[in-house]
This record gives sequence, structure tokens and C-alpha cells, in this order.
Amino acid sequence: MTQSDKMDIELKAAAWHARLASDDVSEQDFLQFEQWISDPACRAAFDALQFAVFDVEDNADALRDALAQSNSASANSVWPRAPTRRRGWKAGGVLGGAVAAIATMAAAFVLMVNQPSSTTPVDGVVYAARPDETRLITLADNTEITLNRGAEVTVYWGKTERRVVLAEGEAAFRVQHDAQRPMSVIVDTYEIRDVGTVFNVLKDASRLTVTVAEGEVAVISVSKPIQHVLSDFQYEIDHSSNEASVRPARPEDAMAWQQGHLVYRDAALSDIVRDLNRYSDVPIRISDASITHLTFSGSLKIEPANAMLDTLEKFLPIDVTEAGGTLVVGSRK
Repeated sequence: MTQSDKMDIELKAAAWHARLASDDVSEQDFLQFEQWISDPACRAAFDALQFAVFDVEDNADALRDALAQSNSASANSVWPRAPTRRRGWKAGGVLGGAVAAIATMAAAFVLMVNQPSSTTPVDGVVYAARPDETRLITLADNTEITLNRGAEVTVYWGKTERRVVLAEGEAAFRVQHDAQRPMSVIVDTYEIRDVGTVFNVLKDASRLTVTVAEGEVAVISVSKPIQHVLSDFQYEIDHSSNEASVRPARPEDAMAWQQGHLVYRDAALSDIVRDLNRYSDVPIRISDASITHLTFSGSLKIEPANAMLDTLEKFLPIDVTEAGGTLVVGSRK
């Protein structure tokens, strides 16, 4: 990637940041943003910009002091006016917002030079679990994050806020409450803000699911009202329809993967196969639409996908075959 390409992506990231913060952001904007951010380079640029903005908001007074003491005319000229909302500045449309967002990054840089100990690290700490194991992470404040197989998070640690970016997969959080430094989990364009809780977050290609075992979380999105989720409830976003739902849940079932099991209660075969694909080295698909709504209740030990499918064959009228590197689930003849 050339320097020009990198700058173009950063400018577009700033423009998207401003657009998503505007009052007239539309559903079409959100869909276009989802397509744009699917590129890893675009996602990296947007994440870097977002955390720079967070740093400025968290350290606004220190930034103003640092800029006021600077002898640089350019430094004094880039300080934007106070933010009007959490996600960005209103600065006269997308172009104006882009300029303000870039100015934010410059201001954050000035503060890091003058007061490096007061900001959240620009480079977070990445933790990942291997495909064949879970991983327990204990943070400095004794907050615990358990990563499911193949999951990855980046932890950003600051004086006024703790942030965790879930890049992919599933993680369970047991958060130590700190009113002076709240915890937020970022998943794509969603922020899950903790109020001292135990909760589970699952991100895959089709959905985002947040299950609360203790306490409460607030789910914040650019396209939807803030949703507060209490213990024993589950919040889910269906990516295909962009529809959100909240329903009663059994957190012990959602978090049973920590004990090596997947627990189902009248679950549709299509949902089970979706889950098993997360644990499989090869794709799994259902070949017969008539069996997608077959239901299963029980516990599957997490093991190779073909072994879990063998267990399902004992309880459901299905046959599993292999064809062209794919496990095919069909109706039993």
C-alpha cells in the first residue's frame, strides 16, 4: 500500500466517523459503512481514529492546557470545538467532520508528546486463543476475560476508561466495577458498556449476541437506540436484517462453552449447524431445507465437528456425509 493509499483510507475513515455521528445518518449510510469497513485496512484506520477521539474526549482539559502552552501556531489552530456527542464533532457536513476528526488526531499527538503517561496507549495489547483451546486473561484490576477457541481481543488501558475490542469470536467477561474507569467492549460499530457485570459476547458472520449473567450492560450503536440489558436476558443483532431483539436467556447455557459444552434447548438444526461451523476446520451445510427446523435439546461436548454431528445423528433423523471437503447434513433415507 502506498502512502497516498494510506492517506486516502484515513481521510475516508474520518469522513465516516463524522457521518455516523451526524443526526441524519441513514440506514443506507450504515449499510455502506459495513461494506467499507469489511476491508482490514479500512477497519484498522477507523479503529485508530476512534481511539484517538476517545483519548481526546477523556483528556480534554489536559489537551487544552498542552495546546495553550505550545508555541506552535499550527498546534493552536487545530483544536476543535467541544464535542457535541460521544462519537464525533458536528462540523458542517462530512468534509468538515473529516477535518475536525483529523485535527483530533493531531491534538491527541500533542498530548502524547507532552504528557505520555496520561493517555490510553495508542497500541493496545492483543490476546488470542488458539483454535483448539480457550484462554483466560486476568487484567491488572482483576477483570477476567475468557476467550473461546480462535477468539481475539485487543485491550486498551487508560486512566479514565478501559476498552476491549473483540475482533472475532466469543468471549466471556467478569468485570471489576470501577466508576472512575468504566469498561467498554467494542464490536464493529457497537459498544457494550459495562455496569459491573458478568456477560458473554459472541460475534460471528451472522449475528452479535450479548448475554448478561450478572448486573447490566448498555448496548450502544450508531443506528439504534441505547439498549439496556439486565441479567438473565440476551440481546441479539441479526446482521442480515439488522434487526435487534431482547429476550429472556439462560446465561449458564450461553457460557457453557467455558466448561467444554454447547447447551441447547429446543434449538433449530440450522442454529446448531451455524454454531458447529465455528468449531469446524471444514464447512458444514444443510442440503435439505425440510430439516432446518428440526429441534434438539441437550448438551454437546465440544470436540471435532464430525464427532458432534455423530452425536446429533443419534437423536435426529439426519445423515452426515462428506463431499468435496464439506460436511453435508441431509435427511435420513
